[in-house]
Amino acid sequence: FIIGWAKPVPFNPYNFKDPKWGAVWVAIAGPLTNIAIAVASAIIIHTIPFGEAGILFFTAVIITNIALAIFNLVPVPPLDGHHILFALIPDRFNHIKLALRQYSFVILIIFVLYGWKFISPLIFWGYNLLV
Repeated sequence: FIIGWAKPVPFNPYNFKDPKWGAVWVAIAGPLTNIAIAVASAIIIHTIPFGEAGILFFTAVIITNIALAIFNLVPVPPLDGHHILFALIPDRFNHIKLALRQYSFVILIIFVLYGWKFISPLIFWGYNLLV
């Protein structure tokens, strides 16, 4: 048990009528929840008069949730974005899916180290849009 460590939510895609697109809906639920939390926090900032500490807290909540939503949509296993990508890739390209699964840890580490400069403009664009 590690505090603050994300764990994937297990689900059986065969419980859906369409397993391929059911997994996509489950994958989209996480980032949409993060966006909903960011929007709710922005509404709170705009409607309730807080002091500086409250504004800083809700600003951190907004930025964190936008960052988590965008990061989760990166199409690398085990992130949610890979379910969307794998649903869009035709079955004849299973070798791409296999390669992504095989090297996902390395790709994810490289992305965490070097990819933030590509998604940070999106994070602050979303923040500026909400606030």
